[in-house]
Amino acid sequence: MNKKQLSLIVAIALLTVGAQAALIIDTGFNALTGTEFPPTLDSNSIFRNGAYDSTGDGWLGGPGMQGTETTVDPVSHAVTFAAAGFSGTAGNWSDAFGQVNLDNKATTGSQTFQVVVDNINANGFEALMEMQFFYFKGTVETANNGIALNATTVGSWWEPIGTVVSTGTITSEGTYTTSAIDFGAGYDVIGFRAQFVELNSSITFEESMTISDISVTAVPEPTIIGMLGVGALATMLIRRTITR
Repeated sequence: MNKKQLSLIVAIALLTVGAQAALIIDTGFNALTGTEFPPTLDSNSIFRNGAYDSTGDGWLGGPGMQGTETTVDPVSHAVTFAAAGFSGTAGNWSDAFGQVNLDNKATTGSQTFQVVVDNINANGFEALMEMQFFYFKGTVETANNGIALNATTVGSWWEPIGTVVSTGTITSEGTYTTSAIDFGAGYDVIGFRAQFVELNSSITFEESMTISDISVTAVPEPTIIGMLGVGALATMLIRRTITR
């Protein structure tokens, strides 16, 4: 194996680790226009097809995201969540937002999610971000079969993927990463809902948090890590052979 062949193998391995499709559209909120977070058409659920089609449209928010409770900076496209944009209880999805996207089984294996927090305006503020993913198990959809953004249930054509994942406790600006979720061999249509939970359960009107990005990162499989390790060792051996 020569040096060029080895480099090609390593490059392919890296591409395999990083390959993504439309699991999350518009991670940096750049497509948002105006100053309000876009609501779903029925102010409740994200649907795949029909009158409430949202497939590929990017971010949509439930009732708690509307009006002045969640605002978008038209220049930086950062999103500020005001007090009423938080939930006081984990897992109740009272103020959720999310997407439904065609992934065509491109996202596989374990993934983690990162949220970039730009600003927190509060004293003693503690929160976390929750994300819950679902796959669409049907071929058609009718009303009331969407992913609910203000309730604990979802439509009958959706099945949960794993369990709810969340970041560590958010107390200051920075990047926060969720625990991993396994997407297995992938799904054709994936939807998710996300929310921010105020852990002190004492939300005040002075509290707000600004975020600028929610993205996804593949967790390298052990076999890939092994391949990269072997590649690095082989590179060292080749260089040693060449220099002799």
